[in-house]
Formats: sequence, C-alpha cells, structure tokens
Amino acid sequence: MEVLVSLLQSRHKEILLSERATFASPWLINIILSKQCALCAAKNKKLLGWDERFRTYVNASDAQWLEEVETVYVPMVLDDKHWVGLAINLKMWLIEVLATSSRSEHGTQQHRYKPFMLQRARGHYKNIHSGDCGPLAMKLLELHANGVNNDEITNLTDVKVNELRKAYAMDIYTEVVLPLYFP
Repeated sequence: MEVLVSLLQSRHKEILLSERATFASPWLINIILSKQCALCAAKNKKLLGWDERFRTYVNASDAQWLEEVETVYVPMVLDDKHWVGLAINLKMWLIEVLATSSRSEHGTQQHRYKPFMLQRARGHYKNIHSGDCGPLAMKLLELHANGVNNDEITNLTDVKVNELRKAYAMDIYTEVVLPLYFP
C-alpha cells in the first residue's frame, strides 16, 4: 500500500496541487488511532505529545496542512482484514469512507472520529474476492481525487477489477522496480 500511495501521489501531483489535496501513508492513520485513548482522556489536548515521526511526517510535506492542503487521501485497514479509502476534508471536518463491500460497515464507529463528521460513500462495486480490497481502495481514492462521480465508480466490474490489479502491478514494476536495475 505504501508503494501504491507513493505511485499515485507522484502520478497525480498536478491535480492534487490544484485541488489542494495529498495522498498519505496508511501509517498516518495508525499513529493517529494509537493516540485516540490519550487524546480522549487529555484535559488539555494541546499538551498531548505526538510521536516525533508524526510531526516529521506532517511537517516534511511540501504543503502546509489546512492552508495549502484541504483534503488528505489515505488508505486504512479495518481489523487487519479489509482496506478502505478515507477522503479526509480538513476544512469541512468530514471523513468520507470509500469502501468496496459491506464488510467495511463493521469495525468503524462514528464516535471514534469526533469532531469529524463521518460519511460513507454508497453504490460502489461490491468486492467479494479476497485480496482485491487494497487496490480497490486505492482506485476509489484515485477516482475521488480526480473528481470522478459515483456513476463512474459504480461501473466497476469483476473484469475491470482484475485489469486494475494487473495494471497497478505493472505500474509498480515499471515505475519502481525497473529504475532500480536500469537507472
């Protein structure tokens, strides 16, 4: 997933810049969720100590969050079994869950994300094949980042999903692996 995030960030750099958006590593969500209990218990949330890697990650980006970046696209794994895409609109305090099956309805609860509003995108392709949810979550994030509407997303089929998985594998091989051997 890290490689796909990096691939899509570089592939859509111009559109992301113009739309004030960025792709983020799944690691970002993991570190935020690991702090949830401490954040809820803290009386003064500004004093909560964030992991140095988290501060470095946010500050190392080319853009200032909330000023130059309004939307963060990030994949998230639920219960170590199923990947979903999160489109986090920082300006509107909205998290849109882009998922490919009803399995994603379980494992997340709205109260965990307060003060964000949680919204689930409906009408997506129903993924029933094991192993497809990661590439599908990334494809849904990619389509959302490019402003593709729900009608086009619902046109996904098993055949298109197989092609999409193969295309991502070839893109990673071409853009990441080959340059290591043939610079």
